[in-house]
Amino acid sequence: MALLAFGPIADASAAAPADGARRVALVIGNGAYAHVAALTNPPKDASDMAALFANAGFVTVQAKTDLGLAAFRRALADFELLAQGADIAAIYYSGHGIEYKGEN
Repeated sequence: MALLAFGPIADASAAAPADGARRVALVIGNGAYAHVAALTNPPKDASDMAALFANAGFVTVQAKTDLGLAAFRRALADFELLAQGADIAAIYYSGHGIEYKGEN
């Protein structure tokens, strides 16, 4: 399985790949922040990337925007379950950078 990284789930099953591979994607675009300047592009980027994944034959594309920390973590946990058994699981993120345990 390969791994690449807000809103409704789009089902692109009509564009399922001919090779039978199960492809799933999570797309997150965070532009609204409580303590830093808002970003206008990430929600637009997320919409464009969700369409790209759907057109590329991804069976399930979850597109989410402006998630808080708890919702962000929930989206990742939910996607982890969805991605089990997938041939390709992609995560795309657009927004301010992420730091985890002091590392960007």
